Amino acid sequence: MNTHGPLSLWEFVPGRIWLAEYGVRYAAMNLRARTTVVRLGNGDLFVHSPCPLDATVRSQLAGIGRVAYVVAPGTYHHLHVAAWMDAYPTAQLWLCPGLRARRPKLPPGQELSDEPPAGWRGELDQVVIRGNRLVREVVFVDRVSRTLIVTDSVELYGDATPDVPWMLRVWWHLFGMWNRPAPAPEYRLGWCDRKAARQSLQRVLEWDFDRIVLSHGDLVEHDGHACAAQAWRPLVGEAAG
Repeated sequence: MNTHGPLSLWEFVPGRIWLAEYGVRYAAMNLRARTTVVRLGNGDLFVHSPCPLDATVRSQLAGIGRVAYVVAPGTYHHLHVAAWMDAYPTAQLWLCPGLRARRPKLPPGQELSDEPPAGWRGELDQVVIRGNRLVREVVFVDRVSRTLIVTDSVELYGDATPDVPWMLRVWWHLFGMWNRPAPAPEYRLGWCDRKAARQSLQRVLEWDFDRIVLSHGDLVEHDGHACAAQAWRPLVGEAAG
């Protein structure tokens, strides 16, 4: 895994999932974000939360498969979409619901829903997390590798996380999030329809998964279902565990 050198993809699930970590500036902090690339059964690539695109990444992608789907899965995960669509004009762009209204200058694309489109149906499932006035995202699960893929609905920072900004460390301690999985603070401050949120999260917890790829924080390589249930217990309830 490379988090400090030049941007590059590394294999997380052999032959199925590759990841890239890159820097973002948010709330006066330098943070790390994560791109997920899933190679579907036919060799097409599903690119979740696209990172900056340079020659190294393009070369690596060419050796993995064909970029067929570029996915902006959440309110804050669209920054590099235009560059990817310029580089891969035949790819389909899929956007989180509501993102077009917030960012009308994004390239043309289709809106995600709870139903997977034909391109990845049968391999990836998805659910729109509803009920929040500040943030929205679409959560995915890769059935083949039993991997949950999220943006901000689960984050995990703690003693084992490298290079955590001091400001984030302070906030995570204040929110009681240090060393424990939890939704981002924007989620925790923005719930406006707890019933809708609960229904969304319960649907995710019905899936069979063991790993979690988080956009921010430590990867969860084992017991991912229990980790997600713990993160969402304040909304879903003890039954989630």
